[in-house]
Amino acid sequence: MNKVLLSLGLLGTAISLQAAILTVSNLPAGGAQYSTLNAAYTAASPGDTLMLQGSNTAYSITGQWNKALVVIGTGVFPDKDNVINAKISSFQFAGGGSGSKFYGVVFQSVVQVAYAFTGLNLYFEACQFNSYVDVNYDQGTWTFVNCLFEQDNYYNVYVNGSSYNVAGLEFRNCVFDGTFLGGNNPGIPWLFDHCLFLASSTAIFTNVRGATISNCIFANRFPEGVTNTTFLNNLCAVSGTFPPAGGGGNSALSNIENSNPLFVNFTSGQLFSTSRDYHLQAGSPAIGAGSDGTDIGLFGGSTGFNLSFEPQNAPVVRRVLIQNPTISPNGILNVNVKASTPRSN
Repeated sequence: MNKVLLSLGLLGTAISLQAAILTVSNLPAGGAQYSTLNAAYTAASPGDTLMLQGSNTAYSITGQWNKALVVIGTGVFPDKDNVINAKISSFQFAGGGSGSKFYGVVFQSVVQVAYAFTGLNLYFEACQFNSYVDVNYDQGTWTFVNCLFEQDNYYNVYVNGSSYNVAGLEFRNCVFDGTFLGGNNPGIPWLFDHCLFLASSTAIFTNVRGATISNCIFANRFPEGVTNTTFLNNLCAVSGTFPPAGGGGNSALSNIENSNPLFVNFTSGQLFSTSRDYHLQAGSPAIGAGSDGTDIGLFGGSTGFNLSFEPQNAPVVRRVLIQNPTISPNGILNVNVKASTPRSN
């Protein structure tokens, strides 16, 4: 099976000829090249790819993440038999980690840049963040695509301080159950596009300055707490008038106010759940109303979105069936493997 996974990774990931693929499994019978993330990280060279098998035991490394590596997990809610996530615990970036990319990983604790390191460019796709992202004083660009921020009505993203030009923050087709603390920082080019905001009991934004928010749906609360922010082609399901008043310098164009987006399965006030369907029903005012001509919300735009949060750069092994579990010595084990491209909607 590990040979199958390795082959799938080779087919699905664009890697330079010099880069290596290292398989990692901390399961007792995992059979990968490395039994810990720490060992694989130590052996890897910048540009290598680490493929993490799903496990109920979180992976971790000793010290800071200081290499530019690609990490591919199993996705957040992959549509497959025996679903187990690839989880990473305590995590802190150092300067050499700039250029790292993470796909299909569940981060269990705060993701942050270690103090005094700046200029990191990081990419996250189809990842889940169970705590918050702490940008600290970094001056690079952090990009999040098709990600789930799970901390309910509490910080999803935290910017520390107003006296530094902090990272550029870009969120495309992401789901947020929580809030943003901006530190009133003047140097951040925040960008939110085709996202879904579900925070209900706490203000979504606090001291966020200089954002562009487009083609998003605010399902449970009106977006206040921003200054110098532009709202383009968004939909808000509750009362409020764009642009938000009180912050100063805000502008708005072609937004839809106090209108039900008509999700297939959703009740006002609910946070994210896989039991809900955020596709738009026929007659939704968000259909075709985006600034790019696509739908407002998660399923519009050019990056795509899928509720299983499966990485889009590697096929998914959906089922492995052993045809003859009992074999004679030197016999042949017949295994049926079902794999497909990742879900894209």
